[in-house]
Amino acid sequence: MGNVCSTNTLASIFCNLCYQISQGAKAAQKRERNAKTDKGKTSQKKPKEAPKSIICQSCRQDFFITTREPALEEHAQNKHSKTMAECFPTFGK
Repeated sequence: MGNVCSTNTLASIFCNLCYQISQGAKAAQKRERNAKTDKGKTSQKKPKEAPKSIICQSCRQDFFITTREPALEEHAQNKHSKTMAECFPTFGK
C-alpha cells in the first residue's frame, strides 16, 4: 500500500482508500484485457504424442519402449513359457 498522504487525518484515510480502489480497478482492467487477447491464441508447440510402448500379447502388460530384448525374453519364458516372438510379435519391426 502506498501512502499518498503522510498525516493520519480523515483526508489521508480517504486518500489511501482511493489509492487501493484504483489499484484494484487497474488489476481488473488488466485481467479483462488479457482475457480478450488470449482467446485467439493457439499454441505453436506440437502436441505430445502418446509414448509408444511394447505390449505383451498374452497378458497385455506394457513395457517401456527402451526395454531391451533380454528383459522381454525373460518375461515371455518366466510368465508364459512362450518364445519372445509369440509374446511380442511386433518387437524390432
